[in-house]
Amino acid sequence: MIWCPASLTEVSTLISKPDSASVNQTMAYLVIAGQREKEYLGGIMVVDRRGLPLEFHYSEKVNPTKIQEILYGNVLERFIKENVLCENLFQALKTKPDLLILDERELELSGEVFSSPVVYLEKTKVKPLKEVSLNERLNEESVLFQARRYEHPLLVRFYNSNPEEQKKALAVISNISETMDVLEPISRIKEALKQVEKELGGADNHDG
Repeated sequence: MIWCPASLTEVSTLISKPDSASVNQTMAYLVIAGQREKEYLGGIMVVDRRGLPLEFHYSEKVNPTKIQEILYGNVLERFIKENVLCENLFQALKTKPDLLILDERELELSGEVFSSPVVYLEKTKVKPLKEVSLNERLNEESVLFQARRYEHPLLVRFYNSNPEEQKKALAVISNISETMDVLEPISRIKEALKQVEKELGGADNHDG
């Protein structure tokens, strides 16, 4: 076997599930961090429409060997991010989210693995559109979307060209935006992964 899947850890003891009446739709956020010195670390969190965490998983550090660097060449980083981390983190979820939000625009993910609609979101400085939930088509895979009143629209990049799937994704973003900032959970995951890095680093030093 050339590459073994990264082992994953679920954080569950600190996460309490809200009452079912408040959980209408859920979103998962997938972040890859810790890429210095060719170390990769990923985390995924599912939240309800209030932003309360329902699940959080993170990977072990992925450190490619010199032989793997030679074998995979210039596709190594992409393979680690998309196949080793993203796919395994998503498959670890017990809750199927209504939408998966990525923190990296250039990732290309297989629809066969990711059963939920997948998008990349980014804040813009564009003038607000006239009404909430309006969108302005940029190209086949991207739109500007007015998620909240008076705020700058979001750039939404879709990973599925099917118009119906895109409508579903925008509907989820619109619904969730009524009760939370849809991009805020990404910062929480990044902070959590920084802490994971510290703890893993301490364990590595102790083992050494």
